[in-house]
Amino acid sequence: LSRSVQRKFSSQTPSIVQVNRKFHCVNLIRNGIGLKSCKMSASAGIRRLGLDSSFAAEGFEELAETALCPVCTDYLEDIVEADCPSRHVFCRPCLQEVQDRQQPCPNCRGNFSKIETAHIHIRGLIEQVKWKCVHFKNGCGFTGTKKQLEKHLDEECDEEEVECKHEGCRKRDRRILILQHQSECGFSVCAFCKEKIPSRDMLAHAGVCQKIPVRCPRRCEKAVRRCEVPRHMETECSEQVIVCEVPGCGAQVKRRLMEQHEDANQKKHIKLLTAQLVATSKMVHSRDTAQELQLKVCLPNFEEISSGMAKGQRLKSAPFIFQGFRFLLHVYPKGDKTALAGKATVCFAQLDSYRGELSYSLEVAGVKKQGTRHDLSDRSGWGWDICRSEDLVRAAQGTEDGTLEILVSLSAPVSKLVVIRGYTKN
Repeated sequence: LSRSVQRKFSSQTPSIVQVNRKFHCVNLIRNGIGLKSCKMSASAGIRRLGLDSSFAAEGFEELAETALCPVCTDYLEDIVEADCPSRHVFCRPCLQEVQDRQQPCPNCRGNFSKIETAHIHIRGLIEQVKWKCVHFKNGCGFTGTKKQLEKHLDEECDEEEVECKHEGCRKRDRRILILQHQSECGFSVCAFCKEKIPSRDMLAHAGVCQKIPVRCPRRCEKAVRRCEVPRHMETECSEQVIVCEVPGCGAQVKRRLMEQHEDANQKKHIKLLTAQLVATSKMVHSRDTAQELQLKVCLPNFEEISSGMAKGQRLKSAPFIFQGFRFLLHVYPKGDKTALAGKATVCFAQLDSYRGELSYSLEVAGVKKQGTRHDLSDRSGWGWDICRSEDLVRAAQGTEDGTLEILVSLSAPVSKLVVIRGYTKN
């Protein structure tokens, strides 16, 4: 340190500081200056820990004496100098209170008129002083600077008194005991769904919370909220196996490989689409009194895909064409929102705007249902609570590769009236 800095500290040796506290600071505290400066410190954002020389870490005993304010007798904060002959250092709030009362320097009793920020070397030296934890008598062995001590008390010290973090609980205790209390406290809020859960049930709640992020069941390395897993797998999971949408192809590949499959099978797909158009054209122009389509809808890996689904969540089949219009099946393994408990729901749905009468039937898990509709404006679908959910799983288990097979039949009378809609631009 420079000679000027050394002179400032040599004029405030431990013995002098002690004498000053005895003969000058007692009067200041009696007059309320010390107490008022502590209140000012709190309002100024200064955190008082009640440090004194007994808290000095080993090897810092002498330097710790110079790091204490003669007025508040605590650690020097926002350090300033008085322009007294010896330029003694104090906390700013403490010295400001002395100056406001027009009193002399609390250390040397010399007159002063200015308050200046302490030299950077003085501040640096004081900030490097290391202290024991304020709970060292209770066995805490921490030592560090004032800033490190504050962080230790806020985050680590087992002996520091803290408040239970659970909403609504006001219990305070040593950190080591409050942690045990929190595991038993009846007040606990899930960080994801914000619901109040008994602490003893928090682990179980984490296993069912719909808003907690979980890893994709297909391990696509994307974490999604539990409630969004079915949608994720249906629309975006790169590892989910999906069926090629080209009618008649039936290839099952992972979503990330579908584009590669389409590129490699362009000729095959063109032939299949052409054959489908020809077949559709023949059906449209048929003079039979009715047209009928029978097919088998296959849902691969049904048990595995449907295992994590909840009521109201659905699977969509690949589309199929009837009279030039696209239809598909919606399968609700746990039932749609209106289904009876334990029942699975299977519905017809259309992707286009079919108009006219339609008769339909489906058969799955040994159950056959049929009906006729005249109004198909409900795009969400129409169908039945077909059977128990476990019956669908058993039906899939009975096939060689775990595929759920649904037999579908559609029939409708040939329309004798052709309706043309729209305009032609000039």
